[in-house]
Amino acid sequence: MTASADWSTQFWGLWRMEENSGTRADSSGNGRDLAEVGGTAPAAAAVEGAASVDLIDAQESLSRATDNLSAQSITFGCWAYPTESGGGDIVGRWASNVGWQLERRVSGARSLCRVGAVSDSFQSPGVMDQDTWTHAVCAYSAASGNIQSYANGLADTVDAGVATLAASATNLRVGTGDSAGKLQARIDECFVFAGRLDTAAICRVCSCGVNGAACSCSGIVPTQYADTGRNATMCGGCALPACNLTAPGVS
Repeated sequence: MTASADWSTQFWGLWRMEENSGTRADSSGNGRDLAEVGGTAPAAAAVEGAASVDLIDAQESLSRATDNLSAQSITFGCWAYPTESGGGDIVGRWASNVGWQLERRVSGARSLCRVGAVSDSFQSPGVMDQDTWTHAVCAYSAASGNIQSYANGLADTVDAGVATLAASATNLRVGTGDSAGKLQARIDECFVFAGRLDTAAICRVCSCGVNGAACSCSGIVPTQYADTGRNATMCGGCALPACNLTAPGVS
């Protein structure tokens, strides 16, 4: 048996957080590495599953002045493990109500997807619990103007408000935004895809990882490895696509 297909190079950016401090490499091959710009790096690595080292955002943030995405579809997300009840920013480019961002809201401990302007934000009905891993994703379609949130590979309610993705003046950030909204959490496996991933592809990213390493491919359908890691325990309820697809599905 082999791992499922590696989609890493199909993505605009992929940050696996394998480094315990300093620059976090972009595993997509596009060179969009994230620099450590604030706070204190974790004192020790946090190991999840077999080998993945997680960013512990103890008032730490990562940033990059990178090229913008605008007037197009986009899908972005991370694994997040909040370690306190508060809210804060997870990943995005958001300033002056322009751009795109995923954050955790204090109200109801829910994820919030923002695209375009503050009036276009959409709060997920799914809960992002404290001391629990959640795979949180925001998917935006430029064709429909709709924003949809996903939790652990499953689609939440669609926001039917028409949004328009506009270029943001701020840097791409993981861990904090343009204010003091620092989320106390472990943040791992963040990604940005320059398009609207379909539901099956988002399930595959949750279950197997963008690189497919958390699943085996012995037939048509991927099989999650039988371990106690978050991919197997949190993403078991969604429907996986064929494991040998060389590129993710889009909608």
